[in-house]
Order: sequence, then C-alpha cells, then structure tokens
Amino acid sequence: MEIDLNLIQHQFRRLLPGNNRNVYKYLLQEYNLTPFDLETNASMMTIALQFVNKPKEIDSIFNEVNMEAMNLENCAFCENRLYIKGLADIELEKYDEAIGLLTPFAKQSDYISLKKVLLKAHIKSGNNAVVGPNLVPLVTLGIPGNLAAALILGGFMIKGLTPGPMFMQENAPLLYGLFAVLLISNLYTFLVGNFFVRYVRKITRIPKPILFTAILIFSVIGSYVFQSSIFDIFMMFAFGILGYLLTKLEINLPTVIVAFFLGPLFERKIRQALLISGGDATIFFTRPICLTFFILTILGVVFLIRRKRRLK
Repeated sequence: MEIDLNLIQHQFRRLLPGNNRNVYKYLLQEYNLTPFDLETNASMMTIALQFVNKPKEIDSIFNEVNMEAMNLENCAFCENRLYIKGLADIELEKYDEAIGLLTPFAKQSDYISLKKVLLKAHIKSGNNAVVGPNLVPLVTLGIPGNLAAALILGGFMIKGLTPGPMFMQENAPLLYGLFAVLLISNLYTFLVGNFFVRYVRKITRIPKPILFTAILIFSVIGSYVFQSSIFDIFMMFAFGILGYLLTKLEINLPTVIVAFFLGPLFERKIRQALLISGGDATIFFTRPICLTFFILTILGVVFLIRRKRRLK
C-alpha cells in the first residue's frame, strides 16, 4: 500500500500549532485504511486519549487487533496499546476492566509502565473515602456532592427528612447512626474486600453476552418480585431505554439522578419565594444572591457548550 504523503503533511501542519482535533481527523482516515497496523493503531489511541479526550472510542480501536497470540517481549507497540487502554478505562471509571486487563503482568519483572497503571486502577477502584466529605454539603445545605450522596438524599426524602441547617439539631441520633455505619462499612471493606478482590475481579473475564444476559434476567426477576407486577417490568425496560438514550446523547447520568432527587425540593423553594414576594417572579432577578447564581449558571452552561464544540 502506498503511503499518502499529503495525509502525513496535513498531520504535521496541524500538530505543530496544536490543532489536535484536525490531527485526530486525519489520523482517523489513516486508521481506516490500516486498522491492523500496530503503530497506526497505538498512535490513534494516543491521540484519542491524550490530545482529543475521546476515551470511549479506544475500545473499538483496541479490539481491532487480537492480543492473545502476541508475544509482548518482542512487541513494544503491544505494551503501548495495553498502557493506553488501561488509562482510558480508568478515565471512564471502568476500573475492574483495567485491573482485569493488566493483572497478568503484575508478577513479571518487566512492564513497569503497566504496573503503574494497574496500581492507579486499584487505588481508584477503592476510592470510597469521598463519600464522607460529600455528606458535609448534603447535611448542612441539602446539596449532594456526588452520586452516592444523592442516593442518600433520596433515602432522606423518602423518610420525610429534609437536610439543611437544622437537620443536625433535629435529627442528631439518625445522623450519628449514619456516621457509625460509614465507619463500620469502611472497616468491612478493608477486611472482606481485601480477601475477595482477587476472586471478584475475575467476573470481568466472563464473556459479555453471558454477563449481560445474566444481568437482564436478574433485573427482570427483581422488578417482578417487588410487587408481583408486570407493569414494573415494563417500567424497568422503559427506564433502561431512557438510560441508553441519555448515554448515546452523552448526557451525564449522575446529573440526571441528582436533578430527579432535587426537583421536588427545588419546586418547594420556588413556591416559598413566590409566597414571600406576593407572586412577583422578578424576585429571582432583582436579589443579588439569586442574580449571582443565575449568572454563574448561564456562564457554566455556555462554557460547557463551547468546550463540547471545541472537542468535536
């Protein structure tokens, strides 16, 4: 196959001033011509991860080449591909996949770079220490700091509890009980998780068709057993399709879940503000604090839209 010199010249002309998105576009054309070439494959993964931040596309690129029959001792690009794939899995928070991919190299004397990525995946996968600090804004202001705190907020609201400045004074026994449970769970995770992690991570090696089928069966059983209702099964499929569409549209699922829990609280606070102002909606734009938050929200949305367009 003849090398397209114009394509290479385009890449260098775009790479030197830092126009990495166009480099990615031209390299994608080259990759479509030779997807099995290890050097082109590894370069494509590097550009997608490091310069353009498209780690989701690395899975399909990585799977173009079967690594099972390759000898890594004589294949530098094979090690590079594993290194980049592990970093992409970590960025996508697929820590178990990164661990399953790189664990076979943990006991070998070489592959220092792969061991560093494996260590990072292990550290990230055990990152449950962030739940405690995120309870502070939840308990004091009623604002969840992450997805786990949002789920706790949902549990509070189901029980009729409203987190806020008076929550600690009015529900101190419940709050201290929650802190005690978190301490016990961390101890349990250290003792039990440290023993079972070597066995549980083998689940990631189960073929995906079998694994997904098992998950679907258990999901259907769990939905039906709760109230013995076929309607619940249809609702499960409906929300599953909704989640799939949100993923395809690249809408952040934790954000949607947080909005679902905060929606009723937001509506209640709006009604309170309108009652105080006598039904005058301009209170949201004339008060300094409200106006500041509106401006910050608009600036945040504009910044995210512009950043997304730049990445494309």
